[in-house]
Amino acid sequence: MTVSPRKILNERGLAAHKGLGQNFLADPGTARRLLDRAELPSGMFIVEIGPGLGALTAPLLERGFSVAAVEIDRGLSQYLEEELRPQAPDRLTIYSGDILEMDFRELAGGRASFGVVGNLPYQISSPLLFNLLEARENVSIAVLMFQKELADRLVAGPGDRTYGILSVFLNYYARIERLLDIGPEVFFPRPKVGSTVLRLTFKSSLDPAIKDEEIFKQTVRAGFAQRRKTLKNALSARFAPEMVEAALSAAGIKPDKRAETLTSGDFVRLANAFSTLSFGPGQA
Repeated sequence: MTVSPRKILNERGLAAHKGLGQNFLADPGTARRLLDRAELPSGMFIVEIGPGLGALTAPLLERGFSVAAVEIDRGLSQYLEEELRPQAPDRLTIYSGDILEMDFRELAGGRASFGVVGNLPYQISSPLLFNLLEARENVSIAVLMFQKELADRLVAGPGDRTYGILSVFLNYYARIERLLDIGPEVFFPRPKVGSTVLRLTFKSSLDPAIKDEEIFKQTVRAGFAQRRKTLKNALSARFAPEMVEAALSAAGIKPDKRAETLTSGDFVRLANAFSTLSFGPGQA
């Protein structure tokens, strides 16, 4: 049965805010199918991003999960407090605020391991993913809905024109699986594009290992900062040219290659080569 976000919003004197990227899932069947495919471990604590009207919150609670839901829209937070929290007062906590300004582990009550679920507005997707990468020691699984175009970029591999910085980081730190494509027709307001649900399972061990994570980040960012340039020229804008030549040689990577042709493992080898070099003033 399809629910009517329009009716609920009208009754509460609320509205969908385009600036917040609000598109409410209106089909309970899609929500159930999403959670079926997510295969979240039983008993896992869940941090939910952007619960909206509770389309995913309600079935999460029905399946026995405890949820900390973060909603930036105060009107929707109040709706969830009144309509959903009484159904599971010991398992649902509503936080009103910006998820980009919050600490995931604090939201999870200091737990060492928890999951993250959410329907992400386009404008916060990239910064949110970087925050998740920072919290990956505690976030074991993230099941997230993105605009299809962005999801395609995230799962892209070397040689794909959409392959970029986030593709490299996510493929190194996590296993990425495409769970479900969802059409615009099950949302209100109806978006102009389709959505895709991805599951990120963060790796407990990394291969190859990174010697210096900060240098790894700098190497990837520098490589993609000027995509049309060869690696040698792109990296020379960040590192001393002689160090670039030495690092590329040590990593066994040809200097005329471009960043989008390298795997995440290639970038790790290159960053590790940089980390073994002596960085003088102004070189790093």
